[in-house]
Amino acid sequence: LERRDVMHSVEADLRDVAALQQEARWSEARHALERAEARVGPTVGNELRRRVRQATTDFDLTTTLDKVRLTRATSGALVYYQRKANETYAEVFQRAGLGTFDDDAQGVGRRVKGSAVRTAIVAALDDWAVCAADQRQRDWILDVAREADPDPGGWRDRILDSASWADSTKLAELARAMPTHGRPLSLQLALGERLRAAGGDPSAFLRRVQNQHPDDFWANLALGNALLFRSSGEAQGYYRAALASRPQAAVGYCAVGDALRMRTAIDEAVRYYESALERDPNYARIY
Repeated sequence: LERRDVMHSVEADLRDVAALQQEARWSEARHALERAEARVGPTVGNELRRRVRQATTDFDLTTTLDKVRLTRATSGALVYYQRKANETYAEVFQRAGLGTFDDDAQGVGRRVKGSAVRTAIVAALDDWAVCAADQRQRDWILDVAREADPDPGGWRDRILDSASWADSTKLAELARAMPTHGRPLSLQLALGERLRAAGGDPSAFLRRVQNQHPDDFWANLALGNALLFRSSGEAQGYYRAALASRPQAAVGYCAVGDALRMRTAIDEAVRYYESALERDPNYARIY
């Protein structure tokens, strides 16, 4: 191929990587990235070669952050695993050169804002806030997110505010008032998780969220979790939708298995649990 054709092909591959990452289609994104890497040769300019290297770095960061989030979802609400996720998020941010708690939050936020995968990093910040060990950490995370992803409505400030953090009444008021259209999905899910952890019922709010994002893995998983103990059949439907969007996610098979077990469909539940173990042999709760 001529140099111009090669460059156009690499550009197309990089666009595919970015689009597929947005949809969490990691395997396809990896293949597109490998195509771009394979095309880069001596005839391709240094700038395009640099962009391919950066795309690889960004892909590794995005998939690592997603893995932390999935591991936290897989492990459940046990305090040990929440602390482990908090530590892992801090380590990933440091390794990626984004910053640490000792760094100025506004400076870290500006680095995040300038990243090509800002959306994924901000989503990780919202999830990180849920498992942060103390208010000082949450305040730092909030400051970083505020700089990286300005929120004119002030919803992130209110959701992560210490006055409402463990108050189910205040969290429920926020859930009723928060518009689900045009707001970060990760922040909405953080609110739903906090409300549930504080003893409230996030199901009505999460129904609105899922209605805005009917194909999203996390929206369906969160709503299924909120419904599991009161309407396991309905929860099973949302879990199956989550699984359909990420057929390699062990936690999705576990979730469907849980819903089936609640309905005493034991043999079928066991088959889903076994499918989860095929994808994650270290999944302790399944055993």
